[in-house]
This record gives sequence, C-alpha cells and structure tokens, in this order.
Amino acid sequence: MPPQPRIVIESPDVENTILSSTYQASSPARFSTDDDKFIMYGGGPSFIIQCKNVSKLRPFSSDRVSLFVLSSNLVIWSHRDGLGIEIPYQLIYLHALDKNSLYLQVKNDSVLSDTLNEILEIRLAESGDKGDENELFTKVNGSAEAIYGAMTTCSAMHFDSEEEEDSKNATDMMDLEQAHLPTIEVPESWLNGDTSNVEERPLKNDGHADDLDGDVDEAPPEEGVVAAMSVDVGYAPIAGSKRTEQDDDIVVKEPSGFSKRNRKE
Repeated sequence: MPPQPRIVIESPDVENTILSSTYQASSPARFSTDDDKFIMYGGGPSFIIQCKNVSKLRPFSSDRVSLFVLSSNLVIWSHRDGLGIEIPYQLIYLHALDKNSLYLQVKNDSVLSDTLNEILEIRLAESGDKGDENELFTKVNGSAEAIYGAMTTCSAMHFDSEEEEDSKNATDMMDLEQAHLPTIEVPESWLNGDTSNVEERPLKNDGHADDLDGDVDEAPPEEGVVAAMSVDVGYAPIAGSKRTEQDDDIVVKEPSGFSKRNRKE
C-alpha cells in the first residue's frame, strides 16, 4: 500500500534538514535518508497555489505557499496557517513545467479534498513576492524550473508500489503455471552425446520424391495409386501429388515405325 499524504505542523529548516549537495559531499557512499534529517533537493519561498477541479486544498486558508522538495516527499507549506501537507511522490502522477509555474496531477485523498474527484489538478505559479524567509531558501534556486528538476530527481527514487505488486503477482502466476507443466524425461545417454543406441535408417534417394515414400523396404506403389501431401502456406492449403514413372511416360508411335517416350503434359 503506498504511503498517504498527511498534515505536518513542523516546517523543514536548517535544524532538521540538510541540502542534497551537503549530504552527498559528506556521505558519498550512501544514498539513503538519515533518520533524523530531511534531505532537500530544491524549493522556493513564494508560490501561488491554484486548484483546477476544487476550490482549494482542504487545510489551507491562503493561496500563498512555500515548496520543499525533499528526498522522501513534496511539502507544500502555508506560512499563514502554520502547517503544511506532505505528498509522497508515489501519489504524484504527473509533474510538468509551464513557463514560470508547475502543474501537478495528484491522487486525491481526504487530507487534500473532500470531493469525489480521483485526481486533483494543482498549479503552483511563482508569485514574485518575498514569501517565506526560511534560511534554506537562501541556498537553493527557487525558480519553478529548478523545482521541476528537483522533483524529477526525487521521483525517480521511489517506485510505484501498486505496479510492483502487480508485477510480483504476475511472476507468481507464471511460476504456478510452470509448476503444472508435464515433465519430459530425456535419456541420460542423449545428454552425454552417446548415440550408440540410435538406429540409423537410410532413406532411398533415387530422385523420385523419396520424401513421400514410406519405409525403404516398402514395395513400389500399385498402378493408379497417387501419393499426395497438403502444404499450408498461411492463407490457403496447396495440394501436391506424386506421379509414378509409369504415369510420366507415354509411348508415341512414329510414322517411321520407331517409338519414343514423352512426359505427360
């Protein structure tokens, strides 16, 4: 089950959050979050939030917000209300850049809205105001373009748990089906390349369609008997027949008294 959005009453700051550049420089071999520190990849102090299919996000009374792009989630913070919303990246179906604003499609939840819409469309536009004076914002580029890039980086760190579960179920089903397949026993001598017990049967090859002949010791076909096979070429069967040597030859009497053999047309 994917993580759910939640309301937080503590804003990221220099006491509980470190910048990604600082974290990577101090712990280059690690790529996980410290238990007591958030890792911030970007953010901005002043954005105007607009919701396309709802009037506003449920916890907020103001449309002025700050953004914190953390490794674990996106935080939309309302300085006036003194609270924020943590949105896990697994619930952000789409994030896009439109000039100086961000466009998000987020899975709806009772924390965000009391409507029945499955997806909320949220636009976050740069306001140009001074906004939140959080010290962290003095160390990052607060533009919409920079935040978009930071969100792209952080989103790639989190897999979709529903897709992962579907993939696991499909793999389990394949294993179950293969378990019920019949077992074919192969003689050990075949695996070792031993062909001493294999009987070789030479085929008669006299140039008269021997691939249609039966056993090599079989008597020639009786007169009037025609061997045939049907070949399926995909869109229609083609029937072919084998003519005997007697059928192919016709004796023609010449006026001179001699005779010659012609093939049937």
